[in-house]
Parts: sequence; structure tokens; C-alpha cells
Amino acid sequence: MIDIDKYEGHTEGPWKHVYQPWGGIDYIMSPHEDCVAKIDNGDKSSAENRADALLVADAPLLLEEVKRLRPMADELIAIWEILEEDYPQVDRAIVKELIERKIGDYEVIE
Repeated sequence: MIDIDKYEGHTEGPWKHVYQPWGGIDYIMSPHEDCVAKIDNGDKSSAENRADALLVADAPLLLEEVKRLRPMADELIAIWEILEEDYPQVDRAIVKELIERKIGDYEVIE
């Protein structure tokens, strides 16, 4: 599991990716236009650099998704443990249905 406590106090998002072709540098900017990260393209291909920069820019969104999904994962593990302990011969279709119901309780963000 990822220790998300170490990210407390990070610069709030959303972050945006800005590429400056004349310097060959990707910048990740905060909503207040402060530079959060600077990625020197070095010897990597521009496609690889762009993918790296976009991943860094999406870090706040990815962190929020981890925070949103963690309670669901904990609940699903608890359901599985209860079923496994109390009903070792339980029909896997029932487990699948319970999990699908539980997942339905969470809003899907697109």
C-alpha cells in the first residue's frame, strides 16, 4: 500500500503541463502559476518526456483517486474475509454479486 501521509502539504492541484520547445523543458505549474516541477528533456524522446510530464501533472488527481478508492478496497477485503471465515464453501457467484453491489455504492469519476 502507498503511504499517502508523506504527501501531506503538497501544492494543491490541479496542476498543468506547459512545454517550452525553445528550451526543451516541460514545466508543471500550480493553479497559481507557480512552478511545481521542471523536467529537463535530456536524451529521452519527446514522446517519453511528454508522458512523464503528463504523469507528474496528474499527480494530484491520482492521489485523490487513491484516497477515494482506499475505503472501498478496505470494505471489499473485509467482506471477503468474513465470507471466507464464516462460509468457506460459499458460491463464488454470491461473492461476485456482493462485491458488485458494494462497488455500486461508490461514485465513478470519469
